[in-house]
Amino acid sequence: MTTGGRLSLTNFTLRNLITMAWDLRDHQLTGGPDWLDSAHFDILAKPEVEIPRTPEGSQLEARMIQAFLTERFGLVFHRETKEMPIYALVVAKNGPKLAAAPANADSDWTMGPIKLTATAMKTSEIAKALSSSLGRMVVDKTSLTGDYTFTLQWASDLESSAATASDGPSIFTAIQEQLGLKLESQKGPVEMFIIDRAEKPSDN
Repeated sequence: MTTGGRLSLTNFTLRNLITMAWDLRDHQLTGGPDWLDSAHFDILAKPEVEIPRTPEGSQLEARMIQAFLTERFGLVFHRETKEMPIYALVVAKNGPKLAAAPANADSDWTMGPIKLTATAMKTSEIAKALSSSLGRMVVDKTSLTGDYTFTLQWASDLESSAATASDGPSIFTAIQEQLGLKLESQKGPVEMFIIDRAEKPSDN
């Protein structure tokens, strides 16, 4: 969102737009046209009312993009909940190694291919961020309620428990050694977003 509440998006695929609008991970999205990941769009839209830079404003922004996709892309979808492999984020045997965030610190985090840097991040948000990297739903089962500041670094973003000493730890090992948490493979319900129909919009 730009100043004044305008939405400005450049080089977005339909997958990008849908996952952003409905707060999905890539593995939750199925179906769709053959150009789901190949066609790119630039979008500039102005809301009827100014959208504030607040959590409530972010929800309004999401609803704005949802309405835009339904109208301009003719998006039709349905949801299904399926039993699928997931990871449970739990506290490791020796307890958490997370440092409490400074009082009144603003929540902020950045995630790259091999690094997650966070200030005042909740474990539920850690699970959500890891879901994108691992291609599988991660569910927070730590029962921890604080806000934490940390840097997590691993060898690669591939879903593998193996890493050479020269590369550094796998993401699974790094989570346990650096955060005192652990990823356990389980099965659980995952809500899937299934695209029934979508059409390329005309230029406006």
